[in-house]
Amino acid sequence: MSVYTTWWVNDVAMPSPMTMDWDLMDVNGPDDGRTLDGVAHVSIVAIKRKLSFKFPQKAMSVNATILQAIAPATFSVKYWDRLDNDWRTSTMYKGDRKTISFMLNEIRKEDKELTFNLIEC
Repeated sequence: MSVYTTWWVNDVAMPSPMTMDWDLMDVNGPDDGRTLDGVAHVSIVAIKRKLSFKFPQKAMSVNATILQAIAPATFSVKYWDRLDNDWRTSTMYKGDRKTISFMLNEIRKEDKELTFNLIEC
């Protein structure tokens, strides 16, 4: 079975997720919106990416490695970008992180699931 890396944090290979959703978000200007005549006024001031990760059941120690890598306020993330159709490195910050955890016994401690978002700065 071949294992390959699908994303990196600060040039360190991370475990591959079960899913990695890719979102492209337009950041609109402060005066955007609809006027009373119903006309939409839109000015895109930036385009940002958001990656949503979902990891399957893993040892708590593996997930701790991931959570520690994304602990700083911002960090570098390398991933395959759908718009560029190439590897992209972006400075990102994290959204809420969530695990569903259980302990099978004193030795085997696992997270049933780990999910979080990374958002481009």
